Amino acid sequence: MSKRTEAEYEAIIAEARKLGADAGNAGASWCYDGNTKPEWYAHVLKGIRDGDPAVYDMFRVPDLSGEFADTPTDRTLAADLDLDLDDDDDRLTLDDACDAYIEAASEAFWSDIERACILQTEGV
Repeated sequence: MSKRTEAEYEAIIAEARKLGADAGNAGASWCYDGNTKPEWYAHVLKGIRDGDPAVYDMFRVPDLSGEFADTPTDRTLAADLDLDLDDDDDRLTLDDACDAYIEAASEAFWSDIERACILQTEGV
């Protein structure tokens, strides 16, 4: 049975956040390109600012579903974080790490989408 220090636990959670943020940044980069019309950026930016669920539903935010062959799961995250799924303490740590990953992925994804929209519509 693993007994981690608080510092070790925090380092694992920080790494999960980093991996999630990286996934969110990468996911956002697939949502637009040099051919994306200005109207799209304006529509999405307005939707983000208004909290429009229809705009939020237009996108697939990175997660741990493993829905596609190359997307992570809680098991792949455990491996990335060197957590032992047979260890009760590590399984509890993994639950927190999954939450941290998903939260960071969402924050990074939406931040990047909003930033791109602002740059394309407001030039700021």
